[in-house]
Amino acid sequence: KLDPLAIKSLSVSTGNKQVGLSLTLNDCLFYGTKITEFYKVHHDFEKKHCDFYWRVPKLTILGQYKMDGKVLLVPIHGKGDGNITLTDVLSEMGLDYELVPKKGLHYARSINSNMTFSVGRAYFDLKNLFDGDKYLGAQMNAFLNENNADVIQEFGPAVGDAFNKVFRSIIQIILDLVALETIYPDIEIDPNKQHVD
Repeated sequence: KLDPLAIKSLSVSTGNKQVGLSLTLNDCLFYGTKITEFYKVHHDFEKKHCDFYWRVPKLTILGQYKMDGKVLLVPIHGKGDGNITLTDVLSEMGLDYELVPKKGLHYARSINSNMTFSVGRAYFDLKNLFDGDKYLGAQMNAFLNENNADVIQEFGPAVGDAFNKVFRSIIQIILDLVALETIYPDIEIDPNKQHVD
């Protein structure tokens, strides 16, 4: 089931204890993945490498968060219900794979990937910040939302690493279901060609 996509745990960590942030989301549900639009795929059969390009109009992540550290140099800590919603998500993933033969066909199994992404806007709703202090919690949520572009820029690479694992699992689900011969009926899949760097 891809929507909502259930992820047991998602962790983001940046910097060090003095200036960085540690954020963990447990029992996550990703809503919006079913309307993912893959608008470009580049496939290098000889190198066994694919580049995927896709967009998601709205991605909502619900889960139990725990965070401690600083955001834009402002101290923050808390744990509880979290809602992070991203709009206009544009992503690019490079994926290396190996061929897996099955019933006379060949399927791709990912062995390495990396991902970059950009978002139009981010919305944050983190309950129980600062040990349940409602005033400070409301102020911090307002601060995060007013400065969402800077927050995403600061934590973008770390979030990209975390998302890489999530979306790699989504792509692998698709690759497990569809043989390369089905996707590319006019291409001869040669399992003897080795990966070339």
